[in-house]
Order: sequence, then structure tokens, then C-alpha cells
Amino acid sequence: MLRLKSVHTYYGNVHALKGISLHVRPGELVALIGANGAGKTTTLKTISGLLKPAKGTVEFLQEDIAKLAPNKVVRKGISHVPEGRQVFGKMNVSANLELGGYLVKDRETIRQRMAEVENLFPVLGQRREQLAGTLSGGEQQMLAIGRALMGHPKVLLLDEPSLGLAPIVAHTVFTSIAKLRDEGMTIFLVEQNARAALNISDRAYVIETGRIIMEGASKELLNHNQIRRAYLGKAYKEVWE
Repeated sequence: MLRLKSVHTYYGNVHALKGISLHVRPGELVALIGANGAGKTTTLKTISGLLKPAKGTVEFLQEDIAKLAPNKVVRKGISHVPEGRQVFGKMNVSANLELGGYLVKDRETIRQRMAEVENLFPVLGQRREQLAGTLSGGEQQMLAIGRALMGHPKVLLLDEPSLGLAPIVAHTVFTSIAKLRDEGMTIFLVEQNARAALNISDRAYVIETGRIIMEGASKELLNHNQIRRAYLGKAYKEVWE
């Protein structure tokens, strides 16, 4: 469904992605793990059209979308939940969700999709009229994911959904992401919390200084000595163990 082939992306003169290749099949939850600055967020921005690759292709449903504007990428069926949530703080929860369905003209469809989001994240239903900026970090993350789901994407891109969240809240968010996968959603997850990402994903890639250095089934990577030493320290155990 989604495939990157030998992608090179730059920030000015900085060579951020150095020929990465990866793929996501329909219905999969695939994780991209790595340290800060490894190129995880750059990968998502390259897929969603916020950055343009200097070389390589970004294929979605066998079409190269590398040169498309972000709004056209969204119309193709890719929704990007950015790092740091980026909700509209001065608007209430309902208005934020409605913005996620801006391509939908039928009010009944919007109502149905909002009900689906509130079923996944019941707290959003309880906070409909509350300003998004007054929500907790975990609630804002749920709102950001819910807003993306309003467009009924074919692929959901998630950038560091556990960032800044308490372990118990992060666990709730990851459980919801796993539920979406179980319901058939195709998800590409970027996450620094390697243990949590590997626990809920089907496959994973490891990125280091702009290069993919390892890939495989998530369960296998959980038990790989190099991965355990580099990414699965005590700081991650509190979320899942």
C-alpha cells in the first residue's frame, strides 16, 4: 500500500534521509523506531508531502506521490498526526474534530464519524464543548488522532504519540492504536518508546542517522540483543511491564 524506495531528503544542506526504503502492507501496523534526530519525523513529513525528497519515490497504491502538495496527499487517503499534537487550542473538541472531516460535505456522515471517534475515545465525548487547549496532554493526543480519523484515511501516520505522556496515559493511547489496527486500519507509527512500539506493531524498522539499519517482525526485534541494548532500557519498562 505504501512504499518508499531509496529516498533521500534534505533540510537545507543537511542530508536527513540517506536512501531509505520501506513498505507498509494493507492492514499492518508498522513501527519506525530510533533515537532522537535519527530521521523518524523526517520520514513522515516526506510521506505526507511536507518535505520533498531530492531522490527516490514515495508510492501510495502504486502511484508516486512524492511531488504532491500535502492537501493532495490527504485527499489520496493519508492522514498525518504530527508530533506534539498541534490541536487548535482556542476551539472546542467538537470543532477540532469537524475540521478533520473538512472534505466531507454531508452532516450526517460527520455526525457518524464523530460518534465513531467518541466510541474509541469516550473522554472526547465528555469534553465536546471544552476548549482543546485546556485538555490534558493525553486528551489532546486522543483528539489529534480522532481528528485524523474523521477523514477515514486509508493510512494513518502517527508521530511520537506517547511524547510527554505519563506511562499510564501512554498505555491507554497505545491500546487505542492497537484497537484501530485490529479493526483493519493501516498504520505507520514513529515512536521513540521502542518497547511500546514493538509490543503493538506487526513489523518494525530501525533507523539510525538517516539510514534503515535493521528490519523484521516486531516480536523478533524485541528479543534482538542489539535492539535490547540500544533501545529497550529500563526507562521503557514502566509502560508495559
